[in-house]
Amino acid sequence: MLIFLYGDDSFRSSQKLAKIKEKFLLSDQSGSGLSIFDFQENNDRKDFLEVFATPNMLAPKRLAVIKNAISGGNKLKQDRFLEFLKKNIKTILAEKDLVAVIWESSLPNKKNTLFSFLEKNAQKQNFEICPRWIW
Repeated sequence: MLIFLYGDDSFRSSQKLAKIKEKFLLSDQSGSGLSIFDFQENNDRKDFLEVFATPNMLAPKRLAVIKNAISGGNKLKQDRFLEFLKKNIKTILAEKDLVAVIWESSLPNKKNTLFSFLEKNAQKQNFEICPRWIW
């Protein structure tokens, strides 16, 4: 399963991500099947594709969270991630023991090729900012 969460209301989108993680951790209390990579942290020691690595034998179910791939990743990393997704999309969508969540802290550029791909292939939710009521 591939889920794409994005939008300008980062509070609500982060709450949704937290609920997904919370539900996952009910079945994997040790968290050994949870992998998170944030492009904004720019951690060169860890590759973002590691979140999709072979599952732990003790935790067959996996939750892979990729944060800010569009807003925080440079063009080279975005292209590499997009290439990986295109090559593996059928496997990711068919895999019953893998939930992959792509989370953006803001509304990405809709012309971005990674954004377009995720819009077409993932279960998506746009968290728009709700206008405040004026009393």
